[in-house]
Amino acid sequence: QLATMLFLEGDLNIPDTTGMTKQVMHIDLSNEYMGPGFANIEYLDLSQATSLKTIGGGAFTSNPSGTILKYLNLDNKTIENIGSMSLQFSNLDSLTITADMHSLLHDNMSLTIDTLRIYPGTTTEIPDQEHKYVSYKITVNNLIIGEGITRIGNYAFRYCNSLSNITYESAFIGNYMFADCDGLKSVTIPECVLNVGDYAFIDCESLTDIKLFNSVIGYRMFG
Repeated sequence: QLATMLFLEGDLNIPDTTGMTKQVMHIDLSNEYMGPGFANIEYLDLSQATSLKTIGGGAFTSNPSGTILKYLNLDNKTIENIGSMSLQFSNLDSLTITADMHSLLHDNMSLTIDTLRIYPGTTTEIPDQEHKYVSYKITVNNLIIGEGITRIGNYAFRYCNSLSNITYESAFIGNYMFADCDGLKSVTIPECVLNVGDYAFIDCESLTDIKLFNSVIGYRMFG
């Protein structure tokens, strides 16, 4: 029987498995071959894998028989590259990433996350999302933007229709950041917010409860 909880530290390389039909994957840990990999791992914490720089494409993608991976912690500033489709078709109870990894949210079709946590990495800013209509690919119910994130970029979570709860302490909210999030019913703008971009919450059709703790109002902020 395989372990259901795995903490990894030290030198680690997760190979690219994009396009491979796999039931499990294998990892190389400190020059020691270790397998099978993640198909039967429920809790995977890579936050202390201090030499980890690259996660290959398709690393955590759900295979046809499904995986039980539910908790994935990638809060690791040493990770420099994450391959394409790393989380495609995954269904996670919890995903923790750094601001550097925000692009992976838009590189995975049918990614479902109950609670998404984003913390500072080598950057404290969640970048602008260049493709303005891509957030529909993912499902996020609860979003926690951790302390230390200074800016949330334009279009960052637009069209996240399942998003129902937001917690953040960012000083800057970008243009259209939560626009068209139809499931969002309440929002709180805390004192730490110093700037709100244009149309930040426009067309959030279910939004009825708004709490403002400062006087910062963006242009057509709510429509």
